[in-house]
Amino acid sequence: MPKPKQALINKPTVSENEVERLLAYDLYSKALGTVYSHAIFGLIFVFLFYSKVPSPWLVVWGGILALNILVRFVFIRHWLSADEATRQKPWMKQMSLTTSLVNGVLWGMTVFFLDFESLPFESLAASIMVFGLAAGAAVYAAYFLPAFYLSSVPYLGSYMLYHFEKLTFESMLMVLILAVFALMLYEQARQLNSTHRKNIFQRLENDQLIESLKESNLGFKKASNTDFLTGIHNRRHFDEMIKRVWKSHLIEEKPVSIIMCDIDSFKDFNDRFGHQSGDKVLVDVAQLIIQNVGYSDALHRYGGEEFILILPETDLVKATELAEQLRQKVERMLFDVGQSEQTLTMSFGMSARVPYNMNDYVELIAEADAMLYKSKQNGRNQVSVK
Repeated sequence: MPKPKQALINKPTVSENEVERLLAYDLYSKALGTVYSHAIFGLIFVFLFYSKVPSPWLVVWGGILALNILVRFVFIRHWLSADEATRQKPWMKQMSLTTSLVNGVLWGMTVFFLDFESLPFESLAASIMVFGLAAGAAVYAAYFLPAFYLSSVPYLGSYMLYHFEKLTFESMLMVLILAVFALMLYEQARQLNSTHRKNIFQRLENDQLIESLKESNLGFKKASNTDFLTGIHNRRHFDEMIKRVWKSHLIEEKPVSIIMCDIDSFKDFNDRFGHQSGDKVLVDVAQLIIQNVGYSDALHRYGGEEFILILPETDLVKATELAEQLRQKVERMLFDVGQSEQTLTMSFGMSARVPYNMNDYVELIAEADAMLYKSKQNGRNQVSVK
């Protein structure tokens, strides 16, 4: 049986911690809205009952609610501006749970102020506000499911107990309605939380996949621009780079030099010592040139035993000096061919000019090639300059 092909891109792996981190960020990014709703509803509640129920407990209730809202507001702002290490501290999570629980208890205690016989409008308004806060907590639970238990359960549970104690048909019907409402909110909270977690999980997977694709594309591009034997740039990369260099130097009016070089009598060397030794020579020569040029993007394998260098902002004099240095170092270099060490030489062709239009780099390459041919014709192991 044929072996299955290995995937080019690894399947993304998303940790639960990453999901929780983004859930927490989404939670606190929207948490100030709940603070404002509690503040507004709290003001309305105190306004409705203060003149009708002159109880000091109402003032205490309002004061505790205001303090809890202030603490929650400051805490959320601090969380949003904190770094990840601070956000992970235990007291941060405890503070969030505590303020949510205090809100749940406080709004659950509003049943002590209700009186549907003497204050029907106020009691109905308070009930609607609490039901609205419970529904909001269910939506809020999309990012943090315990918010439903800390808020909606105290809200609706206290109102169910309030009506249950009446032991009338109407109150039992109200308890049933509230129970159904609570179950509906719970199911909504659970589904929203599950959906939101899946969306974040998918988003993280997509982000990782995009990064993997970028890395793969960079790897493919690098591979397509790299000579497989020597590890230096290939002719394809040269064709792209000469255009970029030429364009920038055309604007800046600076010279560009080209050095073409070729290992002398390389075919005879391969026939005598084998292609494996020849390949090693190509690698050694490439490394020698790179070490002496100091600009790794300059060198390209142009084909076979031929190399070409692009020298930005370099005039013909400096390029000729560099070519002569390289010629001498190659001439003195000893190449290991197994049982012995051999010497080789290289021929060089030079060309340089300041660009005057977008395409005259073609003439620059042709001129360097002609000078390399001249070096070969004149006996090899030399630098020829027009």
